[in-house]
Amino acid sequence: MSSPPQQRVRASLLDDLVASLTHHEIRYLQARFSKIDLRCDIFSKLPLELSQQIAQHLEIFQIFQAQRVSRQWCRILSSPDFLDRIYLRPWFAEKYKTPGPDEGLPPSLARSLKAQQIDAFRCGRPQRVACAQSLPMHLICPDSWDDKTRVRLGGSLGYAAGIFAYTFPKRRYIRLKNLKTGAAINLAIPNKEIVGLFAISASTLAVITTTGNGYAWDLSGGLAINQCLNSRSPPALGFLSANTDSLTVSSLALTKVSRAADRFDFTSCDIVLGNLNHFSIRCQNSSPTSQSFKLINTNQGNSLVFFERVLEDQSYVHFTRFTLDGQIESQGSITHPNIDDYIRHSDFSIPANTSGCITIWSYARTCPSLSDAIHVLRVCYNANKDRLEIKERLVNNISNGKSTCATWFWWQDVAYLDYCMVWLVKEPRILDFQTGVCNKVARKWLLRGTNCLILGDETFLVIIHSDCYRVWCFDKTVPLAGEIIEAS
Repeated sequence: MSSPPQQRVRASLLDDLVASLTHHEIRYLQARFSKIDLRCDIFSKLPLELSQQIAQHLEIFQIFQAQRVSRQWCRILSSPDFLDRIYLRPWFAEKYKTPGPDEGLPPSLARSLKAQQIDAFRCGRPQRVACAQSLPMHLICPDSWDDKTRVRLGGSLGYAAGIFAYTFPKRRYIRLKNLKTGAAINLAIPNKEIVGLFAISASTLAVITTTGNGYAWDLSGGLAINQCLNSRSPPALGFLSANTDSLTVSSLALTKVSRAADRFDFTSCDIVLGNLNHFSIRCQNSSPTSQSFKLINTNQGNSLVFFERVLEDQSYVHFTRFTLDGQIESQGSITHPNIDDYIRHSDFSIPANTSGCITIWSYARTCPSLSDAIHVLRVCYNANKDRLEIKERLVNNISNGKSTCATWFWWQDVAYLDYCMVWLVKEPRILDFQTGVCNKVARKWLLRGTNCLILGDETFLVIIHSDCYRVWCFDKTVPLAGEIIEAS
């Protein structure tokens, strides 16, 4: 490489040469130089692994934009290994299956549609929106919220794998609606018993009545196949006790938990065989006022994880992972940060996702020095690494720092916020924890009232608002029943 003095000499000689050229000679040089490509694509010249490591810092919509830059960029960013490893597997977790020719779509197209689904969810841009449906009067969200209201509504509504469930006013029936096909069915509780608590999974609906009896329905065949459930009683699971604080169900078992003075009592019922297992976990703290807990299924229903939160001078969260028969697999604790000046947003919600990074509790507080930012705190359970984690982030663009919205629905690292901007008109926000930005969703709730509940997963969102509900669908390949009022 020439030294700077030599470069200046060569530049001076070139200037003298250009000054001596005729117009014909200059046009000739221009024609020759126009055929020389002076662009340098460093990204495509790097090793493939290094290029993909750089690209993983892009958002999914930026990946789509970058794929259109050149054929080389499209080849790098469309690699099946890159999309599966960086975006699809972490997002869909155990639900994700590598696309194959048996799905009726080319694998590359299937991956692209899955990636578009992630992008649509993160941006609040549903592919289709179904019209609002009426709800029974006892499920109407009131204008004023309190703890009893959240518990009552949470125990009367449920969602799993495209099926929306809710109880009737006298709680002797449960209505199930398949959001994909529109099929609906009313399940009568045997002996005219009253629903005390119910839980729904992708394959099972379980009910504990106010008298303590348990029942389960098999939903694995879909509602259209199970129309016969209307005319016959489900298999009884035996007496499970009416004293139930929390209930969870998988295809294998129903598990309920109730709090005693110094312990938590569990009853796990094998749905197929009807066997009952009773076991207990000793409380980490005996004061019920400073303690709260949650129970979830993981590992495709083969394990249960119990979370206990204690908020005192030395606050902490403890988790116990155990099998369906009560054998402890692992335990762990983590110090809980001080949340005296935070607003709690998930104390009465059950985590929607049960794999990957699961948000158990979340909190937010305003930042006095930043008018348009909030500080978000999450207590998460990493199902892949089997440990608790505390995640904190300063989130911008929250509009004057307001964070008093009642409902936060978390899926992976994205939260949908029930947010009121104009009196009686909802303008929701979507919080991307990974990027630290809170933006308006592409479509508004378009429903009136001051409070709402949000249920769903990565495919559907069910927004229960006032006396009706609306359904958003993010997957282009999934049908949505009912009158489509909006489509992108």
